[in-house]
Amino acid sequence: MVSTKTKILIKLSLDTLYFIFALTVCFTDVFKFMKNYYIGMINLTTQTTTYSITVEATGTFQEFKDHWCNKKYLPDKICDNIDDFKTGGILFVVFSALAHLFWLYSVASLILKSCMQNFTLALIHDVENFIYPAIYALSVVLYIFVSKIYSVSPPKYYDDDYEVKTQEAEVFMYIALCFGVLSGLLFLFCRTEINENCKVGGSKNAYLMG
Repeated sequence: MVSTKTKILIKLSLDTLYFIFALTVCFTDVFKFMKNYYIGMINLTTQTTTYSITVEATGTFQEFKDHWCNKKYLPDKICDNIDDFKTGGILFVVFSALAHLFWLYSVASLILKSCMQNFTLALIHDVENFIYPAIYALSVVLYIFVSKIYSVSPPKYYDDDYEVKTQEAEVFMYIALCFGVLSGLLFLFCRTEINENCKVGGSKNAYLMG
């Protein structure tokens, strides 16, 4: 039978993996569109290859809109959807940042509850452990619907190279969500056991330390 201490360590491991993947999402590309354009949460990158030489340009969505779209340097499909890409990214960053704050609170609460006698930061019913996966899930849903990642498409008669192609951040986004949900579910089923063994407000010794 798995001990309570092991379950706490498993939960903290899931929390850590969630944070690593969730943070990485903001610094990598989510998807590729129109063959040469890589869409991230906060920026856009274009790659052009000529005679085996690849030229890459990266900037914010607003920079591309102001300087490239106005001069017709970008395909209409990119410019027509660039505001959606920008808004979706902003919503994701804001809501995922809020999720990270609750994640930090939940981790600190669990560690202090487990290691320090008669001390806890936990909110009522330990809800922080369930709030952060829920908020992160909301950030993912908002990004999907606002950025139209699964509905945007190239003009007719363009080949498959111009369709939306999954990149690293999209994969990391779902992996992070899975780790967050698993952490919440683990705590849901083990909450009573963890609290009883940690004895918040009781007289047991620090649980993870001994």
